[in-house]
Amino acid sequence: MLFSDIDKIVEPIVKQYDHYFLLHDKDPLAEILTLAGEPFISLPFETSAENMAVWLFTQIKSHLPIKKIELAETKTSNVIYEAN
Repeated sequence: MLFSDIDKIVEPIVKQYDHYFLLHDKDPLAEILTLAGEPFISLPFETSAENMAVWLFTQIKSHLPIKKIELAETKTSNVIYEAN
């Protein structure tokens, strides 16, 4: 498969979350931000890099036959998720 074909599938999934403030939907700050009209994305889990890797893996896996995903939080901090 060409990287350009992979990018067409993966990029829209990743862009949904890239450079957004991500919050667990149970976080008390979510209610405050909603009332203040501030933008954020609410997710059904604690928004750690580890949990985001699993979340993104699941979304991408429904479109591509991937086996693992690497998510970089910073240049020196990343997580690799590999499904069993």
